[in-house]
Amino acid sequence: MSDRPAPLSGRLRRELPPFSMTVHVYDADPARRFIYLNGSKLREGELSRDGFFVEEVGADGAVLRYDAHRFFQSP
Repeated sequence: MSDRPAPLSGRLRRELPPFSMTVHVYDADPARRFIYLNGSKLREGELSRDGFFVEEVGADGAVLRYDAHRFFQSP
């Protein structure tokens, strides 16, 4: 995973809308990678209805962005 940011701090997590990553699927083929975030299936490059952008899905988690906040989330 390229340039992995730190996980969210407790303070920042309280500032963001509630979210839960319940499924994480990694594959060597980027087209087959996805996560489920707040009940929605999202692939790399997609934006959730809650405003979370999926930058990258890696073998051990995903890099997400919400506004200017970029962070790593493990399943």
